[in-house]
Amino acid sequence: MRGTVTHFFFSYARDDAVDDHLYTFFDDLCLEVGTLIGQAKDVGFLDKNQPSGSDWALTTGGALGTCDVFVPVYSSHFFVSEYCGQEWHAFHTRVDAHEQASGSRPLCVVPVWWVPPLAGVPGGISWLQDTRDQFGRDYAKSGLRFLMRVTSRRTAYEEALFGLAQRIVDAAKTPASPSGVLDLARAPNAFVPAFAPTPSPPPTGARATRAKGAVRGPRRVTFVVVAGGTERMRMVRTVLESYGEDWEDWRPYHPETPDPLALRAQGVALAQNMLSWLQPLDDTLLDTIEAARERRELVVLLVDPWATGLEDYQRILTRLNDRRYANTAVVVSWEALTTDRSAAEEMLDECLSNWSGEKQVFLDNVQSMQEFESALAGALDEIRRRVVRQATKVRPVAEPGPSSRPVVAGPGGVTP
Repeated sequence: MRGTVTHFFFSYARDDAVDDHLYTFFDDLCLEVGTLIGQAKDVGFLDKNQPSGSDWALTTGGALGTCDVFVPVYSSHFFVSEYCGQEWHAFHTRVDAHEQASGSRPLCVVPVWWVPPLAGVPGGISWLQDTRDQFGRDYAKSGLRFLMRVTSRRTAYEEALFGLAQRIVDAAKTPASPSGVLDLARAPNAFVPAFAPTPSPPPTGARATRAKGAVRGPRRVTFVVVAGGTERMRMVRTVLESYGEDWEDWRPYHPETPDPLALRAQGVALAQNMLSWLQPLDDTLLDTIEAARERRELVVLLVDPWATGLEDYQRILTRLNDRRYANTAVVVSWEALTTDRSAAEEMLDECLSNWSGEKQVFLDNVQSMQEFESALAGALDEIRRRVVRQATKVRPVAEPGPSSRPVVAGPGGVTP
């Protein structure tokens, strides 16, 4: 399915595919489109896993020159990606050529609202048909990735998937005329004018160069969700309105804010230009933190205090309580109106009493989504600073300065 294209071209930012959900969506979309058109393979083109030695500009340019439909996957990463900007420009030169030759402009672009771009859609491309309002409120507000990640939104994901597949099939009825291999190597970035004068981020990998002695701050964070689904939490409490089918559905600020906390946490990370992952609390916690420390990445525990009453969670958190990690923070979210708080406070203290000291980034008593987003932003900033400071502390200091930095002490605040 990821080979020669005969139907649609999948244009995506590589930074959006780090957790494989985007590739899963691509496979689902190929299956749906293939079912509708009666074609089992070679439905869509995705440049991952090209044969060894392939020329990216040649193979991708060839796919762009022959595909029926262009499918851009919108996100903040997409609109700052040089490659995506080049793909966009190359395909639209083909559309322009078709219009000049035939007098009609083919409607063969079907955008996907993957993660809402923080800066919005660039004005230069806003003429495209916008499908975000056609698949429900959650798709329009939070994007398709949100529907994939939240168990309770699975039906909404399936409906949006089918709707997008149908639009691709309809758009393919009036494709732009094939143009052979499009020149991607020399194609300009179509998004630069819309975002100027801010330059695109420098490339990473083998082609990247870094100033001598420069230290790059962490750009990746793993959120460990210390919560359970309804059935698990029934073991330790009777108030269960904040829980769903599994750990990722926990929403402590329901009904005022119905969104799962983990998804809002990823929004905070994205606002700080950070990639993020979600995982439940399990026996791999310390290994996760150690591996992140080696890679100079961050870890944040999102803690439901009532979940600390679960025996396996108690055991794991007690091990964490005996250790110190500069790259790790704990954020504890409390339901604002509850009658069983005292028991949860005792269980939390038993598990993480050593982390509540001023030397650790431990944020307790966070009682609203507004407080949570502010507190999490401060926590990410603080542990990022600590990681950078550890990386640079062996270097001589040219001028005297403060011996310590602020420590996050509570929701949205620091104390000197």
